[in-house]
Amino acid sequence: MIEFKLNEIPDGKSTQELELEPDRVDLEEYEFRGGRLEVYFDKSHDAVKVDFNIKTKLELICDRSLEPFDYTIDRDYEVVFKDDDKVRKIEDENCTIRPLNIHENKIDIEKEVRDTILLSIPIKKLHPKFLDENGNPTDFQKFYADEEFTDPRWDALKSLKNK
Repeated sequence: MIEFKLNEIPDGKSTQELELEPDRVDLEEYEFRGGRLEVYFDKSHDAVKVDFNIKTKLELICDRSLEPFDYTIDRDYEVVFKDDDKVRKIEDENCTIRPLNIHENKIDIEKEVRDTILLSIPIKKLHPKFLDENGNPTDFQKFYADEEFTDPRWDALKSLKNK
């Protein structure tokens, strides 16, 4: 769990850096190799705004060549915890708003860290050797057989067909 005690977060703006061990975040079929989590807090009397940046590497398998390769992730996300009975959990691609339970004295951002990593994984997992200098996928190279060359086995099959 990646949680912080409310009473240990100072009022106003503060930061905290964490080294995440490889077994800290469960990414199911992907291997999490650990990483760095930078957390920026902005705490007021009824809310805590948490901005974080996750930097990590995952081992992915290329969809074209089935070769493993390291994929670097460097993403930001924002979570706002509000102490309000009317606040419902709201999520989008850049921010989550969640209710804050002051009596529990903790906030947990593990789900948001995990989801940020998983949503950073590309749909097409291509080894860097299949990307051009702009990061766009290169086309497959097409190989055509020489039209003058014919496999001698075809001739043998054709002679059987003619008999």
